[in-house]
Amino acid sequence: MTKRQHYVPQFYLNNFKNENQKLNVYDRKKKCFFEASPKEICFEKYLHETLWEDANPKLEKYILPNQIEKSLSVQESTYSAILKKVIGICKDPKNKHALICNLEDKQRLAKFVTNMLVRNPWVLNQVDENCFSDGIMDHIEIQAIDQMLDGMQFRGTKSLVRAANKMVWLDEKFILGQICEELRCLNFCFLIALENNFVTSSFPVLYETYDSEEHTYLDRIFIPLHPQIALLYNRADRFKPFRNKEVPFTSDQVQRMNRAYFKCNDEQARFIIANSKVSLEKLVNSPQ
Repeated sequence: MTKRQHYVPQFYLNNFKNENQKLNVYDRKKKCFFEASPKEICFEKYLHETLWEDANPKLEKYILPNQIEKSLSVQESTYSAILKKVIGICKDPKNKHALICNLEDKQRLAKFVTNMLVRNPWVLNQVDENCFSDGIMDHIEIQAIDQMLDGMQFRGTKSLVRAANKMVWLDEKFILGQICEELRCLNFCFLIALENNFVTSSFPVLYETYDSEEHTYLDRIFIPLHPQIALLYNRADRFKPFRNKEVPFTSDQVQRMNRAYFKCNDEQARFIIANSKVSLEKLVNSPQ
């Protein structure tokens, strides 16, 4: 059983390693700098597991142990490949004015970004808190399951609902699929750092939304892919000419995007991560 379950995958963090094959990290809670390898950071023990609570002790400790972790592992091989491909294209000077992604690449990239967003513990906590907000235990179907489990002397209906909710949230066919569809409707481009380096964090995906009368829509999503490359989705029409292309970014523009991580609370984005210690210290010590 996998105990250390990463919410920021190691293949992604590998892109930000320094010359010593380590990550330069700033802990916003403890206000300290340190180095760490990708496997030593951005994980929680048993993050994707759901405990059987108020249930028959003969049941295993967790509901379908490691099922979500195994599913994410399979997806990560695809995400790692598309990231490697995009970074390789963007780093080649010959592709400065080229279209970066084909149709299949666009779909995989959208899935990767969505996965990085929904699997984060800060997001999962919001989902879990809202799990029973609509009186779900009063639904006829749930009551029937509750009676059945009680009759079999299993109990643990709330745990089962909580596990199902988590599985649906992280499944490509449900929430993940819906967000991907919305992302594919946005303009997207690749920001290329000319001087300064992009940093990332333990909550890599920065996003903004807007509300209509019926729905909340994604308006903007930003995620660094590499110290010199970041991905930006945007609804604004002015980004249409840059769709699927590289956009050069000055040092000040990069720094402005980096500072956005400090607008998140430290529960959401506790660790700021960079491949350059100098860049990280400059960012942390600059006025936010």
